[in-house]
Amino acid sequence: MSKRVRGVYAVVGVGLLAVALPLSSAYADGAKLYADNCVSCHGDKGQGGGPMNVAPLAKGIKGKSDADLAKVIKEGKDTMPPFAALSDDDVKALVATIKKMK
Repeated sequence: MSKRVRGVYAVVGVGLLAVALPLSSAYADGAKLYADNCVSCHGDKGQGGGPMNVAPLAKGIKGKSDADLAKVIKEGKDTMPPFAALSDDDVKALVATIKKMK
C-alpha cells in the first residue's frame, strides 16, 4: 500500500472518530442530565416525591414510546415544565436513562 493511500485512510479514520466521539459522549451524559434537571422532582432513582409529590417514573413511563417520553420532556405536561432548550441528542440520552429506571 502506498504512503498516499495510507494517508487517506488515516485522514478518513480520524474524521470518523471525530464524528463518533461527540455522539457517544452525548449518550453518556444522560445520567448527568437527569441529575441536573430531574432529580429535584423525580428523585435520584425515579422514585418520585419531591416538592410536587410526583408519582414514581416507572408508573409514568409504562407503555410509553421513546417519542412519547421525548415529547413530554421537550413540551412538558401537567405540572412538569418544558425542557425545550435540550438538544435532541440530550433528550434521547435522557429517555435512555429514564427507561433504565423501570
